[in-house]
Amino acid sequence: MSICFIPPILKNSHDFELLCLDLLRRFWTLPSLDLYAKSGEEQNGVDIIDLGGAAPLHAAQCKLKESDKSLSPGEIEAEVEKAKTFELAIGKYAILTTGKVSGQSQRKILEINQLHIAQGLFEVELFTWDRIALLLQIYPEIYEQFFGDGLNPTRAARIETKMTDLHVVFVN
Repeated sequence: MSICFIPPILKNSHDFELLCLDLLRRFWTLPSLDLYAKSGEEQNGVDIIDLGGAAPLHAAQCKLKESDKSLSPGEIEAEVEKAKTFELAIGKYAILTTGKVSGQSQRKILEINQLHIAQGLFEVELFTWDRIALLLQIYPEIYEQFFGDGLNPTRAARIETKMTDLHVVFVN
């Protein structure tokens, strides 16, 4: 038995960008990731960029969506097309969304990646809210920073362990 932990979706796009920044810093092991440009400036599909200068250049786009919606293949393609116009060559590009996963969006990512491999372009990764929730379980300190106290992934795991221990005691 495993407790599935899905945190509440952030409603503010700036807070969501900060959450994505912290998660990607840890997940990609790139402490030099930073928010790119300021509000109103042309960003060419890039909200987060690695300022460290290492190749391949990592970049990301954050898309706030309703929890019951998914990024459409058209939205994914539009963001990727914008990222192609970025002034530096991107090597890895992530799209992070509060939306849910869909087979259509996954197929679009696969299609783009196959095409990009053939063309020598960047890899695209999709992080839906479910995947972001899994990362928040791996990095509970980031969860604490954005969601505060309560039932966080670490506490949920401890409760699950204690419940399993109780089950063993009562069954045996």
